[in-house]
Amino acid sequence: MITFPQIESATLEFFGQHWAPTIGLPSPTWSEEYRFVGEIYNNQYQGCYVLMKEDAVIYVGSAVSKGRGRYRECGIGERFNAYLRWDKSSPSTIQTRVFKPRESISGVTAARTIGFPSGHGYLALALEAFLIARFKEHGLHNIRGVV
Repeated sequence: MITFPQIESATLEFFGQHWAPTIGLPSPTWSEEYRFVGEIYNNQYQGCYVLMKEDAVIYVGSAVSKGRGRYRECGIGERFNAYLRWDKSSPSTIQTRVFKPRESISGVTAARTIGFPSGHGYLALALEAFLIARFKEHGLHNIRGVV
């Protein structure tokens, strides 16, 4: 089983190797757990995400869609639109809107995201590959199996 602290530690190692000080920004950090209520964290960025079943990280993916219009570079938001559907059975606001995982990710209880500043979304693909290579022998999955 892979836990989120293991993912976080490996991410710090990745940034130690690949986040240049010349970028002039601190390296991105992982969000809090998102349990499908309200807006997804980092929805306005390109980046990576992990899907979790309780405390186990079971999947890592990248979300680097270029988007369009006012949603330009909103890869994480667009990816989660494919994974979640709005549960309209109870009235809510945008902050309290409840989402349900679609069948493709049934059983997933939480997600975490990491968003990259504009112009650096390509690093999300590298982080995804790095994490898969690091943890694939321990049960981490990616549908495409990129590594």
